[in-house]
Amino acid sequence: MISSSRATSWENEANQLCAQGKDLRDASFVLLGEVREGRNTTNKRNQPSYYARARFLGSKEHLGFLLVSTRESFRTLRRGDRVLASGTCDLHWAHGIPNVGALRIKSWERLPPNDRWTRISQSVRRNLEKIVVTLPEDARALIPGMSLGDDHQAGAQMRDDMKTVSFAHLTAVSGTHMSILIMTVGLLATKKRRIAIITQVSVLLIFVGLVGPASSVLRSFAVSVIGFIGMWSNREGGIYSSLSTVVILACLISPYDACALGFTLSVLATWGVSVPARWIETGVSQVGPIPQCIRSGIEWSAKLISVPLGAQLATLPIMLSMNSWVSPWVIPAQLLIAPLVTPVTVGCFISALAAQIWPALGYVCAWLTSWGTAWISMVASRLSALPGARISVGEWSGLITAVILFLLIWVVRVKIRRFSS
Repeated sequence: MISSSRATSWENEANQLCAQGKDLRDASFVLLGEVREGRNTTNKRNQPSYYARARFLGSKEHLGFLLVSTRESFRTLRRGDRVLASGTCDLHWAHGIPNVGALRIKSWERLPPNDRWTRISQSVRRNLEKIVVTLPEDARALIPGMSLGDDHQAGAQMRDDMKTVSFAHLTAVSGTHMSILIMTVGLLATKKRRIAIITQVSVLLIFVGLVGPASSVLRSFAVSVIGFIGMWSNREGGIYSSLSTVVILACLISPYDACALGFTLSVLATWGVSVPARWIETGVSQVGPIPQCIRSGIEWSAKLISVPLGAQLATLPIMLSMNSWVSPWVIPAQLLIAPLVTPVTVGCFISALAAQIWPALGYVCAWLTSWGTAWISMVASRLSALPGARISVGEWSGLITAVILFLLIWVVRVKIRRFSS
């Protein structure tokens, strides 16, 4: 009922805005993501186009637009920037809640930030950019990306390689980053429970402050906090209650953001690494009688592959609907970088924090971390260049998605029956 009323309110505001005509003048927006570069095939001059998702600030509801520009200077904008733009609306392209459509920009100017938090976040980004400017491309892209979610310095080829082997989540600030930080702090903190919890929450708050109060960041913060409340209270079924609580709150507070693919992928991936991964491990351990030496090897391999395989199975239906292709090298790629994800993430966070306090120390941390980012970039580049890196499923994507969903639902049903019996 709440979502329905919000959708009606959104539609009314969108219609009122569109009734003003195809041209919007001096409209204020805030960027929700980094600017992306692409090629417009209909452009005879073959000029690059620049795209950014933005929220219209002159509305009560969340009216989104896809800002499109062919001006090179558009690349200087960053997530969280406020702009005053004029342009022509295209209500047929990129239309659908929460997006009203696309705005082809004719002129724009950057507005000063209107809150202290945004100013601090922008200052943090600038300071980190300064210390990584002399490092290789992989470090310039991944260190800000894995610490602040700012991967605008990644080239088109690097983005494509990371997308092929499903590394894109590394530069999208999510609950995974926060979980890594909390677990690392938990291992290093004192054994006194209360002090350890205060330290972990403080690190989370510092992380959110560095990245900025974007909706995706706040959602990830909520997922992490609720999840660890369940862990600290030693309650069974914590993953189910945590995810359910986050999904319900997201749908009530911001139904438009809750419908975003990024949120859906985040929830499914969290469920995948927690539930199907455990099923894979326990299923392998229940295999019939085999020699102990072989069983030990199989169980060790299952533990190694269960997490990436669980995440891929859970998110595959959404990924197929977005790409219509699969890559057989995703799991090997995830296994190759798995030992480095935690230290590199922690190193990126320390680099971002040190850059604000002592730039020289920040550079040293970034330089050390760059050895890990070089490995991640190399794995993405080499494996995406292998034969069959992208196997197109074309018209079969819908059938494959339906089969996977059916299998997941069937397994969940069986597990619930066992749990309740």
